[in-house]
Amino acid sequence: MPAGPGIEAVYAQALGRFQRGQAFTVVASLPATILIAAVLGKYAARELGGIAIAAIVWSAIALPLVQLFHRRFLQPIRRALRSDAASDPATLFARAQRFPRVVFFSYLFAYPVGAVVSVTLGNVATGFSPYENLAAVLVAALIGGTVDGALNFLAAEAFSAKLTGCVAHRFATVAPVSPRSRGGIARRFIVMLLVVIGVTVVTLAGATIHLVTLLASGSVKSAEALRMAYLYAGGAVLVALIFAALATRFLMQSVARPLVRTVELMDRLRAGEVLRREELYSEPLMPHEAGLLVSAFADANAGLERLALGGEQLAAGDLSVEIVPHSERDVVAVAFARVAAAIRDVVQDVVATAQLPEQSSAALATRAEEFARDTQENARDLGSAD
Repeated sequence: MPAGPGIEAVYAQALGRFQRGQAFTVVASLPATILIAAVLGKYAARELGGIAIAAIVWSAIALPLVQLFHRRFLQPIRRALRSDAASDPATLFARAQRFPRVVFFSYLFAYPVGAVVSVTLGNVATGFSPYENLAAVLVAALIGGTVDGALNFLAAEAFSAKLTGCVAHRFATVAPVSPRSRGGIARRFIVMLLVVIGVTVVTLAGATIHLVTLLASGSVKSAEALRMAYLYAGGAVLVALIFAALATRFLMQSVARPLVRTVELMDRLRAGEVLRREELYSEPLMPHEAGLLVSAFADANAGLERLALGGEQLAAGDLSVEIVPHSERDVVAVAFARVAAAIRDVVQDVVATAQLPEQSSAALATRAEEFARDTQENARDLGSAD
């Protein structure tokens, strides 16, 4: 398929949707990360406020930088989609499939760096030691970066599948299916469940250790500690709900939507519509069972398309059609091949039968000519005898 503005528009639209999702996860994850840091450390109100403001400023700066890094990583794919220059589709497929891991590790790197910057600037601005509560904020940043990275990993998988579809459409080829696709849906659900549970456990454990330390040092009384326990428990539940809602959203995008799309394609096939191979090139192949399902559907549709084309050729009188079954279990192709062979046999018999009268007529004409010659010769012989 030639490159052009159409396929580039699909790329730009998918990239814009992915980057808007990145901004959404940061807006949701940053407050939760700050809340975890607040539970794990011991702050003055002014100190925590300074760190929180510095973290917000850092996020506003770091997110565009991370997105720029992602766009630069994807630049070879965009160039290939934009121009008709020769490119290796296998290399482009591999780059698109690496993109989710690049996204995950970029978040895992950006959050701890942001923690150091936020603590240093926030504490200096509010008159505290630059490294006060740095350990607590770093732990919170690692948790927030892991969760945000995992969420955007799922979003990047959907975007990567769209990219591979664009590349497959551009080069008129079939996108490869990940060799680790089987069991992929279960792994993603388990990982996200462990992430949500882990965040909740870490938050509650940090809150418990914090309260026990305060009680042991006599900094708070029992009534105050109980009130703080309620606040910490509510904060932990809130963090868990935020991350669970985000995980549900991205799991639906990664798993549910591709399955619904496959059902839509099957409904079209059930209605008797054989899809064009070019149309299936651009279908996203997720790196789990949903991608395997789309790939299997594309193979089945290609077989039906081959049979339909063979039927049209037979109907047009082309008896040279050959349908080669994939295996002995390919009963439809085997039956079609037998029908085609039977049609060829019947046509050959009809042609042979039609040629019989012609051959008989030719033989009779030859015999008549011979009889006429014999008669003429006999007449000349009789005339000579007289």
